[in-house]
Amino acid sequence: MMKKFPPIEKILEAYTAIADGHVKLENDQALVTSSNKAKTYTVTLSRQYLYFK
Repeated sequence: MMKKFPPIEKILEAYTAIADGHVKLENDQALVTSSNKAKTYTVTLSRQYLYFK
């Protein structure tokens, strides 16, 4: 559980990733590609928690 919010810079970075098309939603997961497209991260969504791989 998140005890405090991330720094505003991280929130703005996340919005930019979404706007630039680096986030792709699939079922209960989000695939997030790094800005240089070298890595892809999987974020598993659930009603209670977010799991990062």
